[in-house]
Amino acid sequence: MADATGSEHSTSDQAKAANAASDADTPSTSSSSSGSNTPYTVDYGTSKVYSKADIDAAIQVVMAEFDTWKGATMKYIGYTNDDDSIHDIEYAVRLGVDIDPSYTQSIILTSYFHSPSGKDAEGTAWDPDKDYNDWLWHLVRADGGDWKLLTWGYV
Repeated sequence: MADATGSEHSTSDQAKAANAASDADTPSTSSSSSGSNTPYTVDYGTSKVYSKADIDAAIQVVMAEFDTWKGATMKYIGYTNDDDSIHDIEYAVRLGVDIDPSYTQSIILTSYFHSPSGKDAEGTAWDPDKDYNDWLWHLVRADGGDWKLLTWGYV
C-alpha cells in the first residue's frame, strides 16, 4: 500500500510507523484502502491529545462500519480537531445520548464519500450516486481503551 510519498508499506508496517510516531503536532496525510480496496486519503490533522495510532484505531472502527455500506466509496477521512473532540462526550450527553460513564475520551472524524448507485442504492437512505461531504463520525472510549462508534452523520 502506498503512503503519501508513494512508498509501499504493508498494513503491519503502517501500524509500526503509527506506533513509533511521537510528534502528534505535525499534520500529515497518507493513503489507505477500505475493504473494497478503493484508496482513500487519511488526514491526521494536528493533535496534542491523540497520536497517529489513536487516530488510526478510530479510523479502523469507522471503516469496519463503512465497509458494510455496499457500493459506497470512501474518498477521505480525517481528524477534526482537539477542541471539538475532547468536548464531544459533553455534547452527546446534552443531546440526550446515554453514555457509559467509563467512557472518558472522545474523538470526531470527518469524511467525504460517494454513495452507492444502481441496485446497491435501492432500499438505502442515500441519494444514489452522490458525494457526501463533511460526514462526521463520533467515537468514545475508556482511557486508552478500544474506540466505540457512538453515532455518525451530519450535525
